[in-house]
Amino acid sequence: YIVPDVFVTKTTDGYQIVLNDDGMPRLRISSLYRKLIRQKDVFQKEEKQFLMEKLRYAIGLLKSLEQRDRTIYRVTESILALQKEFFDRGVEHINPLTLKDVASILGMHESTISRVTSNKYLSCPHGVFSFRYFFSNALNSGSGKISSTSVKNTIRKIVVEENSEKPLSDQRIVEILKSQGITVARRTIAKYRDELKILSQTQRRRIS
Repeated sequence: YIVPDVFVTKTTDGYQIVLNDDGMPRLRISSLYRKLIRQKDVFQKEEKQFLMEKLRYAIGLLKSLEQRDRTIYRVTESILALQKEFFDRGVEHINPLTLKDVASILGMHESTISRVTSNKYLSCPHGVFSFRYFFSNALNSGSGKISSTSVKNTIRKIVVEENSEKPLSDQRIVEILKSQGITVARRTIAKYRDELKILSQTQRRRIS
């Protein structure tokens, strides 16, 4: 069961981004420790230094969590802007996008974007998606560049709609995509099939 980290909902004014903090503990620094540190002549120097060190660590942890939430929010904002066609029209309209693109917009390192989006999920009107779903390479098509994710969705749809007694070969899928203006090599079809966990033509054949 996947619990989304972010909810993107459509409103009359556009889209709203809400971070999911349900079930997350509310962290705060106990006022008791602050009072103890302010008291004089209660602790020895070493003891007070120990308390101060732990307080600084706690404050740093809270700031790191706040920074993490801000980064996730900003990354979601960027995905929402760059993948607006996806959010407006559905999975067939996802655009090519790389971690580097988002990192450049946000002025962050690519590794930071990679770390923030790892094992994170986004819920929107079209379903629940891994953040990594929105990042894909560009392939050539008759109308320009197309996302490899969009091509995978098309391949999945083609296979779902095929005659199970006469499943399509990878070469035939290449030809169908080409008729739609999408140029993909046969070995790429095989690679995408494996990633989509779609069996080969022979293994998909059903005998009535």
